[in-house]
Amino acid sequence: MREITAERAANEIRRAYGALAGTQAAYPMSLVDLRNMLDLTTEEITAGILHLTVTDRLFLCTSEANQKVLLPEEREAAIYIGNQPRHWITWY
Repeated sequence: MREITAERAANEIRRAYGALAGTQAAYPMSLVDLRNMLDLTTEEITAGILHLTVTDRLFLCTSEANQKVLLPEEREAAIYIGNQPRHWITWY
C-alpha cells in the first residue's frame, strides 16, 4: 500500500493547477477536474487541500455560491471544511 503525505499531495495539486491554469491569475479549478487529473485517492486530495489551506496564504478552496447549479459529480467531488462543501480551488 502506498503512502502519500499531505505535503506531497499538495505539491501534486499545485502542479495540476499550474498545468490547467497556465498564466491565468486566480483561475478557478473545479475539484472534479482536479480529481480527474490526479492519480490520488479522495483522502489524499483532501489531505493535500487541507495542507494548502494552512500553509499557503494565496490558496483558496471555495464553495459554489449557487448550490442549485451543481451537477451530481460536482457535489460528489466536494470536500468539506467545517460543515461547508467546497467545490473550487484557486491561487491569488
